[in-house]
Amino acid sequence: MPTDAARAPWFFRFAACCRFYTGAVTRYQLHSTFLTQWVADTLEDQRHYYAFDAPGCTRTHRLLFRIAIAAKPGKVLLWEKGEPGEWLSRALPYPDYVTTPPAGLLWLDARAQPAAHALHPLLAQLPPEAIVVVHKPHASPGAEACWQALCAHPAITQSVDYYQMGVLFLRPEWRIKQHWRIIRWRWKPWQVGLWSR
Repeated sequence: MPTDAARAPWFFRFAACCRFYTGAVTRYQLHSTFLTQWVADTLEDQRHYYAFDAPGCTRTHRLLFRIAIAAKPGKVLLWEKGEPGEWLSRALPYPDYVTTPPAGLLWLDARAQPAAHALHPLLAQLPPEAIVVVHKPHASPGAEACWQALCAHPAITQSVDYYQMGVLFLRPEWRIKQHWRIIRWRWKPWQVGLWSR
């Protein structure tokens, strides 16, 4: 997989982490009922699934597993084959992997920096209920540029950035494009809303 993540200097990764943390909110700052529930079902879900006992299971694997369960995609399109397919298969009983749209879930790795001209036609063919899962959107300058280009696509109406993974939504009923950086509330306990009432 072509990547410049390994060459990204430590100070870039540190700065990217600081930018994310300072701009991140918790689910209590979200105004959308759908997004609030989505974050509760993915980032904040503390349930332990059988798949988490597998060797090599990481926090990112667990998050992808929960995203797949919350999304319930009928068809899955992997921009790159490999590890994500294994974890999606564990979350979805009978995943239907396809090579072309339409699909309910499109997975890609931002570290590979897929060309925008190749991705934009795919996004235009996805159904409104589909989601795009972007792995490692802050791993390198190129990965961040890829993530920002995807967020700017006209078909994308909302984005949820979990730092290690991002999710893009195409729902046309959301007329105002918004981009959210979301962090678990325990890392910003003063944002649970108790003091704003």
